[in-house]
Amino acid sequence: MKVTIVFAIFLVALVAFTSGAPGKGSTKASLQKKPCLKECGDVYKPVCGGDNASKPRSYGSECVLANFNCESGMIVLALVQIILASPARKIRQADFTTTTTPSPSYTRCLNNCLTTQEYNPVCGTDSVTYQNEAKIRCAQRCGKSTEISFRGTCQAL
Repeated sequence: MKVTIVFAIFLVALVAFTSGAPGKGSTKASLQKKPCLKECGDVYKPVCGGDNASKPRSYGSECVLANFNCESGMIVLALVQIILASPARKIRQADFTTTTTPSPSYTRCLNNCLTTQEYNPVCGTDSVTYQNEAKIRCAQRCGKSTEISFRGTCQAL
């Protein structure tokens, strides 16, 4: 009888141990293990989140933040949505259009630069409209060679 009880407890412990939360590399199959996990896709709309106990950090989207909360059991709230003032712009030359894209290191730098969400646009000397003066200063700290040309939105070429 004691052997049966010990064996039953061992089986319960084994099942509990092997059904742990999925790690960072969660597959679609493992997403089905916890009903709170969602498939987020490849949409990148970063948010800054914090729990008042540790330093805020950025998450790829509100969905990614929700999955972090689900997996960790923590309650991290989205503090602000990060709006990137992208240095990418279209340049029209004769009969063709080219588009430049920001480098990954520049994008990472912008993602780590905390600014307000105030909408008070400024036009940079690079013909990019930045959401506010803090956003253009952040771009400068990240290596972008630009200055404030005037307050307001840049006109399309």
